[in-house]
Order: sequence, then structure tokens, then C-alpha cells
Amino acid sequence: MVCKKKLMSLIFIFLTFPAFYSLSDSNGVSTVRLKKIQKIVDSYAESGRDIASPSVKKSIFKDISGFLKLDPDIKPDTRTLDDISKEVRSAVEKNFPDDVKGLRRKVEAEADAKFKMVNILDYVSVEYQRGTTYYTVSGVFYNYGGNSIRVGDRIIAIFDLLPESRAAFDKEYCQYEKDKYISKRLNDYQQRKMEFSTHSSRKIRGEIAKHNEDAGYVFIFGNWKKPREVAEIYIKSAEIAYAGKKMPKLKPESPANSDAAENADKTPEPSDKDVPDSPQNVVADATKSEKTMTAEELHYDNLRKKIDGKRMQIANSCAGIDADQGYKDNIVTWGMSKEDVVLVLSKDNEDISETTSKKEGEQNDQIIKITTSDDGPIRDVNLHFLNNLLYKATVNFKIVSSSTMGRLGVILNERYGFTDEQKEQRKKLQEKGEEFDDAEKAKSSKEEPSKDNKDNKVSDIPIEQSYHWTGKITTATLYIKLKPDRSGYVDFSLIKENPKVKEEAWELAMKEKKRKADEQRAKEMDFSKKKVSF
Repeated sequence: MVCKKKLMSLIFIFLTFPAFYSLSDSNGVSTVRLKKIQKIVDSYAESGRDIASPSVKKSIFKDISGFLKLDPDIKPDTRTLDDISKEVRSAVEKNFPDDVKGLRRKVEAEADAKFKMVNILDYVSVEYQRGTTYYTVSGVFYNYGGNSIRVGDRIIAIFDLLPESRAAFDKEYCQYEKDKYISKRLNDYQQRKMEFSTHSSRKIRGEIAKHNEDAGYVFIFGNWKKPREVAEIYIKSAEIAYAGKKMPKLKPESPANSDAAENADKTPEPSDKDVPDSPQNVVADATKSEKTMTAEELHYDNLRKKIDGKRMQIANSCAGIDADQGYKDNIVTWGMSKEDVVLVLSKDNEDISETTSKKEGEQNDQIIKITTSDDGPIRDVNLHFLNNLLYKATVNFKIVSSSTMGRLGVILNERYGFTDEQKEQRKKLQEKGEEFDDAEKAKSSKEEPSKDNKDNKVSDIPIEQSYHWTGKITTATLYIKLKPDRSGYVDFSLIKENPKVKEEAWELAMKEKKRKADEQRAKEMDFSKKKVSF
């Protein structure tokens, strides 16, 4: 049975290991290798040994070589994103050969064949509605009578006809249905083309991942590296992180980061030196001159510059929960369009898919689902868009070991600061004149169970728990559900959002919805007022 103090000290977790955010290999092999290498390096660093010394490095390399060759013999598949893009474009052109003009001509011909005006004395079959009842009648079309038609001996009002039937008797409505059909067919074609492109890109990346992982390489920072190189990065990280015996404040993209801030309320001062071989540097080194860029590449380059500027602004002006304004260490931030988010995540080799959440009486969310490797603690991450703007991110965790959660719990408190509940507890204790050094100390002084009533204390722990951070920009909720005996976890998720962006997106969505409804109503009223054209 887990005592209350121990369990409560483990509930604060936000996974920050790099492989779970930036890696999208097909089978998670790189993730496992990264975890093993990091575990070996950490074990040496935590033991207090000087990992910068040649002898300790030699021991680390020896341990790693026990399960992975430090310098693989086979050359890696070094195809770049540009190479993959060229292959994908070639496949797309082969499977979707129609250009826009040619496709439109083809679809217009289909529409002309599907929506034809009938002639008098043609034998027709029409469908219409009166009240809540639907009817079908077949017979000879004899004539028009004002805003009605005669089929056999039946007189039917034009406005009672169902859309496809009405298009056969009303010239303007026929053109309206044609235009609608053409638009839908063109959009469907582009959607299938985009899905094929995404599938082809994933397939090629999967082939590259299999070849390189079979050869013994590890995917990190968007590149395939030798295990020896990965170990060097982790060693450098540990040198920085364990200086002064401080717990490392790992960033989602890299295993090497600056020391955790002593106080989450203070503005952090990140240093590029703390992140060797960072993704920003990798992108900067790989950036082409603007003169040789395609329009798509230029758009991506400009987007990355905006992102880097935004990240710098956040780093210099925000702390605590407000320093987290989206996903992937603020590479994706609140208010970004869905198209830009998809572009950035695709370039970072994320495994993404799109869905829609149905909300009764509300505007539907568009969701980008990011699936992590099968063996990682995170099950998936859902990015929520309202009116095409990112406003929420939901991180759904797999259940991980208590030891890992305990270690990462410290990082979360350092990263986000005190929860609203902890701040309230702190305020109450200060009003009583009691000390409050940190959340754990407060819990220890107030909640440490005695040996005799430990089991009773455990039963007091609620099955479902939620903890909150409320910033000026970002709010977050950590939701936890425990097993009935409180011995472990059933559900564990972190929900972050920007209320302001959500409100603005909702207002825009409602305006757009009203505009479309008014436009459709105006068209229907216009058709009703007009004399039928035939």
C-alpha cells in the first residue's frame, strides 16, 4: 500500500524526455536506445563521478557497446526532407495527373450529365416533400403551371421538389446544384491528393527509419546519429545539468538543457550553450539561401523565423505556466493556424492525423492527433483548433513507474511553479504564521501519516484528482484517476489552453457560422421569390 505522502509527491509529472516529442520512427527503436543511453549516463552522473574524465567516458562507452555498436559499419540513409518531398511530389503527380484546369473540365462534364433540364413529354420520376412526408411520383411531364409542374395527373409545386428533382425543372436552381457539385468534387480530389501525399511521406520516413535503426543509428534532433555521438550529447548535458547537483530541467526537444530555475516565479535566462546541437542550430545550418528556395520552402523558412522570434520573446518575458504556450517547447504556439502547425510538425517528422470532435450545441473542434512511439510513456497528444486557431493541447500519458514519476515530478514543479492549490495552501499557512518552504515541506508538516493509521490515511486520498495552474496567458489542469486501492494510476492527462484565443476563435467561428447561414437563407429566399426559369 502506498502512503499518502509518497503518492501525493508522485502525482506531479510532465514528461520532458526528447524522444517522446520529436521522434516519429516507425517502431520506437530509437526511443528505447535513447532511454538506455541516458540511463547509463545518468547513473554515472548521479554517482558523483566526474563524467568529463576520459576514464569515466571510456566506462560509459563500454556499457553502451554492450547492447549497441558505438560506430555502425553500414552507412545511414541520409535522405533529407527535401529529398523526401521530391519523391512524394513525383508519386503524387503519377497518381493524381489532372491539373486544376483539366480536372475542372472533367468535373463540369460530370455535372452537366448529372443535372439536366427535362423536356416536355419526357417520362420522369420526381421526389418531393409536403409537411413531414416524402413522395415519389413517375409519369409524363406535361407542362409548367406558374411555379408548379404537372407529372401525369399530379400537380406539384416547384418548391416542394427535393433538390436533385428541382434542378431538372428550374434553370437557375440547376446551375446552383451544378456549382455545388463541382465545388465538392474539386475539394474531395484535393483532399485525397493531400492524404496520399501524407501517407507517402510517412511510408518513406518509415523505410528510412527501419534501414538506419537496423544499421544501429539513433534518431535525435531531426538527424540520424551514431550511438557514440548520442552518448557525447548526453554526457555534455549531464555535465551542465548535474553541476552543483541540480536536477536538470530538460526541454522536450533535447536531452541537454540549462539548470532548473530555483524559483519558477523568476523569468528564466536560457543560454544557447546549455543546448548543444539544438534543433534551432540544426535548422539554421541546413537553411538554404532565399534565392534557391521554392515558394513552399520560403514560406517554411519565414514561418520558422517567426517561431524562433516568438520563442525568444516568451523566454525573455514569461515564467511558470505562461512560459508554456503550446507544444514542443513553443515551436507550436497558441493562435497558430492549423495549416502552419501541420507544416511544422510534418517537417519535424511527427506522426500526425486529423479528426473532428463533436460537441452538442457547440462549434466542432478540429483536432490534430500526434501519436508517439509504442513504448513511450505518452500515449498521444491532441492539438485542438477552433475556427482554424490552436487554443488547446491535451497530453494523454501512459502509466509509468513511480520512480520515474517521482523524478519528473520535481521537474514539473520547477517548470510551472506552484499549483493553484499549493498557492492557496501556502497563503493559509502564512496567515497562520507557519513556514512554507515548498509544497513537499508543507505536506510533510501537515499530512505525514503515523504508522498506526497509515492505511486509514490512504483511504482518504480521492480516486479522482485535479490540479491547476492559472497564468495570464496559459491555464493548465492535471487530471489524475487512481486505482480503487490507491496503489497506482488509471488515467493521467495534462490539459493546457489559452482562454483568450479560445474566446476570440469562438467569436470568429460564430460570426462565420452566422454569415454562412445568412448567405444560405438569402439564396433560398431569392429562389423562392423568383419566378421559375425554364
